[in-house]
Amino acid sequence: MKPLPWFYAPNLDARPESVVLVADESRHLARSRRLRIGGEIIVFDGLGTTAKAKIVDISERGARVALELTAYAHQIEGRVRVHLAAALPKGDRQTVMLDMVTQIGITDFTPLLCERSVAKFSIRSAARWQKTCLEACKQSQRPWVPRLHQPKLLAEMFNTDGGAGRVVWLADPRGGYPAAVQKLKADELILLVGPEGGFSPSEWKLLSDTDIEPVTLAKTVLRTETAAVAMVSAAITRLGV
Repeated sequence: MKPLPWFYAPNLDARPESVVLVADESRHLARSRRLRIGGEIIVFDGLGTTAKAKIVDISERGARVALELTAYAHQIEGRVRVHLAAALPKGDRQTVMLDMVTQIGITDFTPLLCERSVAKFSIRSAARWQKTCLEACKQSQRPWVPRLHQPKLLAEMFNTDGGAGRVVWLADPRGGYPAAVQKLKADELILLVGPEGGFSPSEWKLLSDTDIEPVTLAKTVLRTETAAVAMVSAAITRLGV
């Protein structure tokens, strides 16, 4: 049986009996997917809640779609947060990276500002990333949308409280293979991926003074987005989720 298509609908925590999809989602349902009144879909709020929905009304041009909701469910977020902090690759590779790591299962993303970063952060990028993450969740049928944080310098990643509740992996070809972390008592696993030009000497000094675990992902030199995807995949596999 073919899975029902997913659509985003915020504010499901009160479990309403009916909702109207936002314009973008309505147009996608009516024009792109060509669904009709009486059809069934799944809606999710990005915060773990999903509901089965029946299409009860579609406006003439598909800009407004009304739904009747049933069969609510809520998925609790995983015990360990998987937080990717990565330097930004160039151009469309940013979107590719966010799409893939969202499908795999990150809970948080922070753009990492490094001395040798090749791409810069912009407000426009942030809006595009939010849309990318939503689309990736719909495609992969994942009820939790990753939290997108403001860009941080490498030093700022370690200025926040973490302590014993945080484990940090660093993508480094000189490291070892990542250890199993199913039994970690930590509540957050931070995955650091540097720029394609590598970290600067001062950044390496900071990292050497920090409690991190360098991990190798391949015997080859990886692009930033490839390393990010490999790192997240390794983390999710080791967490057993």
